Amino acid sequence: MSPRPAGKLSPEAVIAMLDDPDFCDEARSVIAEAKVLYEQATSSDESKEKIIARAQSFRGRWGVWPPQTGELLDPDPRRRVVEAIASGNWGIVLVFPWTTDREIYACIKKIRSTISKWHKDSLNFYTAQLEGWLEECGAGFGRKAIVRAVRRRTKALRRPTTSQAFARADRETPGLADELFEKYRQQYRELGIGEAAVYRLANQRVERALRGSEAPAHAALRMAGSRYLDRINELNPDLATPIQSEPLSHALTTLFRGLDEDNATVRQHAAAVNRVFLGDRREPLAPGQPSTGGPRSQEVEAIESGQWGVVPVFPWTTYPDVRALVKSIRSRIRTPRQDRAHPTQAPALSTESEPYSPALTTLFRVLAHEDDAVVKRHARAVLASFLTAQPS
Repeated sequence: MSPRPAGKLSPEAVIAMLDDPDFCDEARSVIAEAKVLYEQATSSDESKEKIIARAQSFRGRWGVWPPQTGELLDPDPRRRVVEAIASGNWGIVLVFPWTTDREIYACIKKIRSTISKWHKDSLNFYTAQLEGWLEECGAGFGRKAIVRAVRRRTKALRRPTTSQAFARADRETPGLADELFEKYRQQYRELGIGEAAVYRLANQRVERALRGSEAPAHAALRMAGSRYLDRINELNPDLATPIQSEPLSHALTTLFRGLDEDNATVRQHAAAVNRVFLGDRREPLAPGQPSTGGPRSQEVEAIESGQWGVVPVFPWTTYPDVRALVKSIRSRIRTPRQDRAHPTQAPALSTESEPYSPALTTLFRVLAHEDDAVVKRHARAVLASFLTAQPS
């Protein structure tokens, strides 16, 4: 690919630059230098001036400003999982052979009352960042061209005409236009406006209400960017001080955030996780509801033998996701009817249904007799199980 395609750039051509190794290498270099300049500058105006001066040569070669974030150059589908775990915006539900659906969904309801609500648009980091870059890259792309290139949309790129808007309103909500006209006309009359002006202004408001102020595709682009920024602003305080939806996930968050610390500290965090999971969890879910499990000794036996499962709950987790995972877990840990009174024979550890509980069971086992380095390695394996099992 040539450094700068001949003629006027299109959004598709700019997007294709992200596949060019030379473009990506130079963009990474500019981004790295921009961070240094920002840290060394004495004011925001000074840093902005120096960063723009450094990026001018890049724009002269490629025809666009470099991306403002390296995540466009090296996208990582695990990012949303990492951020949810690090900020505490998640929870886990333990499933034993005796756990009921009612208990599972009571736990999920409690978790969801604590963690943040993330709109699906805000979860698509790459799309939001790509659309933001195309708007600000200096090539003068309009929203219509950006939506067509990024989202492959060919419809709703323009506002409907007046006749189309009124026809749709009559078809979907008969009498809506007349109701709006009477409503707006009454409002203008109460303001003391002359009747001739009232008629004109009321008609204009009805037309605007039915046609909309912008094309649906443009609105989708604007709102996606707004939700993305709102999500980032809401996330930052939680990354500084993680929230706690329940003790189990909070203990794991503390362990995962400390994996870069020394081995002895990681062991302490792992021991804390062990105490939370194998401690007394006989507190009721809510007043008047049953315990989340059987006696403590029975839960410990199930965890240590691998006869249990873990259901992670993230802001994007749906009830169909939960039902599918619970069904898979139960098919693995189901105890034959004749053995249910004494479920001591557990199935072998398997990651086919879910990889989380096997990784945790192994961590608890090595914690008892292995050195700190081994414990740290298995703690990283637990984190990896949550990262690799989540859909991108």
